[in-house]
Amino acid sequence: MNWITVAWPMIAATCFTLAGLHLMIGFRRRDKKAHLIYATFAAGVACFALYELQLAQAVTVKEFGDLQRWIHLPAYVLIVASFWSVHVFFGARRTITSWQSQSSAMYGCTPCCVSSAVSFNVARIRDQRPR
Repeated sequence: MNWITVAWPMIAATCFTLAGLHLMIGFRRRDKKAHLIYATFAAGVACFALYELQLAQAVTVKEFGDLQRWIHLPAYVLIVASFWSVHVFFGARRTITSWQSQSSAMYGCTPCCVSSAVSFNVARIRDQRPR
């Protein structure tokens, strides 16, 4: 058993715990919207960590390519949550900037999830290194 196999689920569990705590605080204190955004951010980090673990343990090239294509969804959640956390934390009045940033991130994420290509980062994966 590798140390990554132990550490990454622990990181994900910690992030899910923090997400649950911030979610409960956010629902109880409606005036503090930042807690809901932090819960979303923590859940995104946890999902990203689990995808990374699955990428590290992928056996076939197809499995690795599919996981690499779908890892962009938690990355999109992280980008959007970070935009909105900056917006809420600094108390910006113009929300149009956050909406524009969110939509540009969505346009970058959408093609990788619906296309048949591996990813927009990599056009083709030929082989994997043996373990």
